Amino acid sequence: MKSSRRQGQRVHRSTRSGWRGTRRGARSSWPGARAMREIHDLKAALAKGVIVTDDGAATSLPDAGMGHPCRRLDGVEKVTGAARYAGEVMPRGTLHAVFVGAPIPKGRLASVNAAAALEHPGVVRVLTHEDMPEFAEPAVPPFAQSLVPLGTDKIHYEGQPIAAVLAESIEAAEEGAALVAVECVAEEFATFEASDVHNPEGTGFAFQPLDLESGDVDAAIADAHAVVDESYGTASRHHNMMEPHTTLAEWRGDHLHIW
Repeated sequence: MKSSRRQGQRVHRSTRSGWRGTRRGARSSWPGARAMREIHDLKAALAKGVIVTDDGAATSLPDAGMGHPCRRLDGVEKVTGAARYAGEVMPRGTLHAVFVGAPIPKGRLASVNAAAALEHPGVVRVLTHEDMPEFAEPAVPPFAQSLVPLGTDKIHYEGQPIAAVLAESIEAAEEGAALVAVECVAEEFATFEASDVHNPEGTGFAFQPLDLESGDVDAAIADAHAVVDESYGTASRHHNMMEPHTTLAEWRGDHLHIW
């Protein structure tokens, strides 16, 4: 890359990337510069109550977008790679957390042996329910959950987070999580054949009790035009998405910032 001065400006040229930029003055021809200008113009238009559709028409709100293809506010940022996701924010001293899942579908966590994990390079700490504060019961039905990660020694489903490994890198956290040894006391779990194992009078994790009525399933199947009898399994991982599941929390004085 070469640098030269022209009328008080510093101009950078690159023959490999084919773009050039100026420190001040003329507009840059860097490919992302146009995208950033479009984002700025779109946000400015929205602030004025005007939206520009793909056919170039400027429409005033609240009728904006009616009958026209509309640009997403974050569309240009995403397709150009300019969008910054939570997983890309990395403050100094960031620790990565990886959960250890319960190996049984129902029961109680008896003990956690984190000695080997704590000796692994990069691992800082291992958290369990004993390290967590008590949380108040949520009072916003029906979507509030009473099940808090690492909130209790009770196990309600296989894979439930029962420990969290904190490390200086995601690789160290994953390797440390594999070294955590847990002992659980298994209990009888609900099945379709023995559904009364779960207390029908109790409440679920997400919804209030509902009064449901079911018809004659056998008769419905017998009268069906076609019946499909097959077993399906779901993967333990989610499909790929543009932004992986990430939560970042940072204390800045007395304020907690969450991405």
